[in-house]
Amino acid sequence: PDKPPKYSLLTWFAMLFSAGVGVGLYFFGVAEPIIHFDDMQEGNSRWYEGSINEKAMNALNISWFHWGFTASATYCVAAL
Repeated sequence: PDKPPKYSLLTWFAMLFSAGVGVGLYFFGVAEPIIHFDDMQEGNSRWYEGSINEKAMNALNISWFHWGFTASATYCVAAL
């Protein structure tokens, strides 16, 4: 009880934030393109026309938009 904590509050926050980002990238990196592609197959998306390859590319592009520069910029601001 008299020992100081091994990690500071800032270090704990950084570890938890990194773990949350990692979980999001691992799960949604695979799940999000599949969800978008499935919506296109059912006609529930505005990008429902085109070949299977075009739908797959659109699903990956939408996911890159969500997890690309915008998310990376947010993480960089939090890191500062």
